[in-house]
Amino acid sequence: YIFLVGPGGELIAHTFDGGFPVELLKANPLPVQRYYMVRQIVDTQGREEPIRDIVVPIAGGYAGFAHVGFRESLILAGVRVMDRAVVGMVGVFIGLGLVASILFARVVTRPLLSLTAAAGRVNLEMLQGARASPVDLPPQQSATLGVETEVDRLADEFRRMVARLSAASRQLRETQEQLIFTERLSLIGTIAAG
Repeated sequence: YIFLVGPGGELIAHTFDGGFPVELLKANPLPVQRYYMVRQIVDTQGREEPIRDIVVPIAGGYAGFAHVGFRESLILAGVRVMDRAVVGMVGVFIGLGLVASILFARVVTRPLLSLTAAAGRVNLEMLQGARASPVDLPPQQSATLGVETEVDRLADEFRRMVARLSAASRQLRETQEQLIFTERLSLIGTIAAG
């Protein structure tokens, strides 16, 4: 319902069919210096469900007061609808957050796991080969993401480290071979000298 009361408390207009219940005029007065007042109005005879009456001043109370009444069941039904909507939105946002975090974790962890596996495959035989075996590393993320990442820099540094280890291993093998050759020459010289 809606009804308007003049500044002197007289009824100006209402939306009731079949007459205005006069007891509503005094059911929810607006205290001084309040911008609005909400009060529950209960039918003492139990014929109607509780109503929330909201009163607001018109032009600061100089033009009167407006009263709007809502059945509590309608308000509660609206609250339940909003509750479901909020819970649904929170569920959707949580779901989207989980999907986004899983995708992000895969983008970050997959290259790291691949780099870890490549590090585990590096062994002495690979380093001592005639030429360094290529280390199978993940593709650069800069190709897919458009930016060079820390994982890209780590993979590049890992490739350089494997190349340095391989070069050092080859140099060590060559030095060992020269030392063996020198020892054999020395042994032949000793045998020849008698």
